[in-house]
Amino acid sequence: MISARLRYTAALCLAVGAGAAALYCCVAGLWSGAVALWALSNVCVVVCGRIRVTAARLQEAHHAARAIARAESPHPPWAQQR
Repeated sequence: MISARLRYTAALCLAVGAGAAALYCCVAGLWSGAVALWALSNVCVVVCGRIRVTAARLQEAHHAARAIARAESPHPPWAQQR
């Protein structure tokens, strides 16, 4: 599974690239391409936001689970006898 940072970076790079290509299409007079690339750029920005929200939610759940595990165990995990 690809990490959230890599997905976020890829989506952000695609958004910037699509935005730059949309500006180029505007300058060149290719309006249909500019609109399509602008829409792609906006979709990528929305995806970036969703990735950040999901990653934050998963991280909060992970921290809560670790806090519960620490509260149940009197010793740190590395000091437990096996």
